Amino acid sequence: LIGPGKVEITVTTRDGRYSDSIWVTVKTDRYALTISESLESIGGYVNVNGARAGGGQQFDMASGAIVALKAEPYEGYKFVRWECENSDAKFDRLSAMPWFAMPDGDVSVSPVFELTFKPAAFLYGDVDGNGRVAPMDATLLSRYLAGWPGVVINRAAADVDGDGEVTPFDLAILQRHIAGWPGYEVLPHIILNRP
Repeated sequence: LIGPGKVEITVTTRDGRYSDSIWVTVKTDRYALTISESLESIGGYVNVNGARAGGGQQFDMASGAIVALKAEPYEGYKFVRWECENSDAKFDRLSAMPWFAMPDGDVSVSPVFELTFKPAAFLYGDVDGNGRVAPMDATLLSRYLAGWPGVVINRAAADVDGDGEVTPFDLAILQRHIAGWPGYEVLPHIILNRP
């Protein structure tokens, strides 16, 4: 297999009396490999050929080059599958560490992670299940309430007002708790006689 660059080709007769050489420039087609960033990919990161890749990052790949992917979930998440926008990229979409030969065309891949919960216990307000209450919990709850596709939350932890439902009231209480408002230090925050 000849890669891109200049190659010297030498031809010699069978008896070895005559020989001639020529230099040839070899060009290969190159395509973009993009690590897509999606809502479902927030639970981890990707390694491409051993290098950590950020969402939206592009790699310049030669057609036929070997691409080795590795999905690395953050704590509290698990890898589910790969989504890929080029059907010519043939690899096991359910493997966390697949590889494939770069096809003749751009490829966009995105890992899908999902939260893992311990059903026996949870922390009120810990919507993403990572063991702490932080601004990202309010962001995820906001996206969940807005109906964003693919948003997975711990509904029991998100019900911070204890009424058995996840509503905008829960989001308001969680935001106030995170911001440190007086009276919202402890979750769940039970509201009696709410209109």
